[in-house]
Amino acid sequence: MKRWIVLLTLCAMAAAGADAPKIEGDWSATLSAGGNTLRLLLHVTKSGEQLKATLDSLDQGATGLAVDTIDATGGKLKFAMNAINASYEGDWDAAASEFRGTWSQGGNSLPLNWKRDEAKPRAAVPISDADRQYLLMHLEKSSREFLASIARVTPQQWNYKEAPAGPSPSVLSISSLQTV
Repeated sequence: MKRWIVLLTLCAMAAAGADAPKIEGDWSATLSAGGNTLRLLLHVTKSGEQLKATLDSLDQGATGLAVDTIDATGGKLKFAMNAINASYEGDWDAAASEFRGTWSQGGNSLPLNWKRDEAKPRAAVPISDADRQYLLMHLEKSSREFLASIARVTPQQWNYKEAPAGPSPSVLSISSLQTV
C-alpha cells in the first residue's frame, strides 16, 4: 500500500511540473493599479543550468533592469529585484498558458500574470531603387538643414542644463500607479 501512495505522489509531482513551459525567452505582463497600467517584459536566458533575467518597463522607458534571482521549477516562477525592492511569485496555469501570481513591491502586492511574448520581428519589406534614392536625398537635405539650424548656437546655449523640477518617481513603484 505504501508503494502505491509513494508512486501516486511521485506521478502527481511529475505531472504538475510537466505542463510548465520552457522558461527561456520573453514574457509579457501588464501591471494594473488605480486605473493606471505598466507594460512589462521579462527576458529570461539560461547559462549552463543557471537562469538569468532582466526586466523592461516599457511605459517608463526602463530597460535591462537587473533580476537578482530567478527560479522556475515545479511549475512555479519566482524572481527578485533588489534594486527596486520587488519580487514575483506565480504558478503555471496550463489552461491559460500563463504564470498567475503576485507582484510585491515596497509592502504592496498586486496580481500579475506572465504570458509568453509571441511578438515576432517583421520581415524586411523590399524597397525600390527609386524610393531608396529619394530617401537618401531627403536624409542628406534634412541633415544639412539641421546642421544649419545649430550653426549659430553659442557655447553657453550649447551647455545649458535645466534644473530638475523635483524628485522623480521610482521606477516600477506601485505607489506611483495608484491614484490619490
